Amino acid sequence: MLEFIDGVSLLYRTLPFDHTEFYRPSPISMPKENGLFMQRFFIESHQAGMISNQRIFISPGDSVFFVVDTINIDNQPRVIFRFSGKNAAHYNWGYMLDSVLGSAPPFFIRGNDITDYRKQILERRDKALDFLQTYRQKHMITDEFYNYAKASIKNEYILNLFNPIRFGQIEKNELPLDYFPEDLVPENDLARRYATTMRQKYFSGFNYWGMTQAEIDSFYRNLIYNFDGQKRAYLVSVLIGILADAASAHYQSLFFRIMGEVPKYVHDPRYLEFIDKALNFYTRIVNNPFPKEVLLNTLLKEYESNNIFTLQEVLQRYKGRPVYIGFWGSWCGPCLHVIRNSQQARTYLKEKGVALIYFANDREEAWRQASEREGITQSQYLLLDFDLLRSHLALRIWPTYMLLNAEHIIVERRAVLPLDDFFAEFKKMLERALTN
Repeated sequence: MLEFIDGVSLLYRTLPFDHTEFYRPSPISMPKENGLFMQRFFIESHQAGMISNQRIFISPGDSVFFVVDTINIDNQPRVIFRFSGKNAAHYNWGYMLDSVLGSAPPFFIRGNDITDYRKQILERRDKALDFLQTYRQKHMITDEFYNYAKASIKNEYILNLFNPIRFGQIEKNELPLDYFPEDLVPENDLARRYATTMRQKYFSGFNYWGMTQAEIDSFYRNLIYNFDGQKRAYLVSVLIGILADAASAHYQSLFFRIMGEVPKYVHDPRYLEFIDKALNFYTRIVNNPFPKEVLLNTLLKEYESNNIFTLQEVLQRYKGRPVYIGFWGSWCGPCLHVIRNSQQARTYLKEKGVALIYFANDREEAWRQASEREGITQSQYLLLDFDLLRSHLALRIWPTYMLLNAEHIIVERRAVLPLDDFFAEFKKMLERALTN
């Protein structure tokens, strides 16, 4: 059992995958007493989580109090939760480490010396490890927490090594031969950045957009044959999560075959719970029409007429035609970049008779100005009430583009972006979807 005194509604658990799922255990609420409000959460295993932007490590049996305070990090005030009580050191660790390191790691900029960048992040890692040793001497911490914290530091170092490639600041073939150490193995699936470092290390060449079923299957078989135990179970679970999140119809038979093999390789209850949710999401989305509740209660305002329509009415306008939907917003820099660099894809969609429509999540004035400025006023809609649609599709990333077939059933939930740089992949995806 975990007790929070003064209540907490911001507790969430970071699952050991690329998706963050809100963890809201049903608390037993106690009445206020002496100005305090107590909540009890039943926790059966160690959990890594956050309160606001503060990392915490939770153990069964913890009982903690907190007060809200402010400290300066990088000469900027930051609100923190200062804990006391059993295992409070597991909760205060995050902001105390940030106060030593500064909240942001170095960022590599193209043209800078990559060797100097690597030296900076190595120094940051060693400084964090030194702090952890001092922290261990000063505070009562458990071995579970120590292993978690040490792995978090190592994982962040690995991620920082990959970040220049990840963000397109340098090509892999431009790196010095000794840039990556041999022991780059992410640790502890509850530790911060574990999922991202695992993906960078083992999934860097995986691109389901441009891969055939046979190529995806080959990638999966490599995981099965080259890893074993918990690491294999984890990597198989991540692959299932990626495929489920993309929710593409073109690898449907392979997806269900992989799901059928799960009992052979995955036994951890956490992973099985994640896989079950991934399966439920995939089967709910792929080759299924939008639920009536979503069609009738998603409201959109058309740019040209200023009239309000339901999603069902909007799709009815394109009856019998495939539809490619772009979710965007004027506040979203990547959204605007895609729109400004998508001429080839737009032309190709028109040639193939595929309707291109835009759904904006925005303030109306900003939406109108951006639509006019970017020249996308036709088939342009502002989302007025789309909580049901967002929940149904699990929309988290902007921009997202989605492809519906002529019956308006999703065949690519996370379709290839219409960027000119991705045009070959975009064309391949569209042709595959239209011929199936």
